[in-house]
Amino acid sequence: MFHSTELLVSTNLAILSTGLSLTSVGAMNVIILSTPRQFSGISLGMSTLMRIIGAAIGPALAGMYMQTHQSLLNIHGIAQYFPSADSFNLIFLSAVVLSVVSIVLAVILRQRVVKMAIPNLA
Repeated sequence: MFHSTELLVSTNLAILSTGLSLTSVGAMNVIILSTPRQFSGISLGMSTLMRIIGAAIGPALAGMYMQTHQSLLNIHGIAQYFPSADSFNLIFLSAVVLSVVSIVLAVILRQRVVKMAIPNLA
């Protein structure tokens, strides 16, 4: 939505990279604090595995969007194809959808854990 100028793209990328840097540390802290001590190794290992798989799939998905949604740009008589604005919108939309799904699954999992810990609650 806000990538019409170079300054907006740079600003958005700076905000995104700062958030991604802080997210990985914060996620590990949340996982350690919300997991029982006997399962912390399994929990951290699985979250690290999922993060690595996501880091491998994410760029491939972004590249697919950028390759399938291109627009022709003519500069001084030289015509080239470049990723269109739709490709970037789809990349960010995919990230938002996956984030919302992850949050919903985390809330559902937390509710199930609470019910399992206190059997008379249900």
